[in-house]
Amino acid sequence: MFQYALLLLLPCVLGGTDPVSEWVHHLNQETENLWKTLDYNHNGKFDRDDVQTFLHDYDTDGDGEVTRVEFDFHWGMTEPTLNIVGHGLFLEYDDDQSGIVTSSDLDALYNRMDQNDDGNVSKGEFKTYYTELLTVLFILQTQHIENQLTTTPAPST
Repeated sequence: MFQYALLLLLPCVLGGTDPVSEWVHHLNQETENLWKTLDYNHNGKFDRDDVQTFLHDYDTDGDGEVTRVEFDFHWGMTEPTLNIVGHGLFLEYDDDQSGIVTSSDLDALYNRMDQNDDGNVSKGEFKTYYTELLTVLFILQTQHIENQLTTTPAPST
């Protein structure tokens, strides 16, 4: 299952770098980038206005909802090689599993991030949430790739 992940981290192993430390470092960088990227209003906080901006940006037809097609289109434009991760994100964001991300779904997402229930998502809460989510999605991506490799028939000679 982790063969692909190990292949990605092979340069770390060969270079003497601990792969777990390298993964943690990589996740820290990615969650820091997400923190900066998703602060749409540039106020140094992740607040409900940022959540609503996400909804607006992904809602291409302007109906106040993000369908799977809209999400996949937008995600595919920014990260076409990580489609399985995009599918996982959509499922995480679609709290009621209706196939559509609404303001209500994003409120539930925001509440999941707000681990101390103070009505605010701190940088620590944000990074913890996305570290856990990205780790799970990376494992799913790795499993998906491995399944494709093991189920693809060998070329005939």
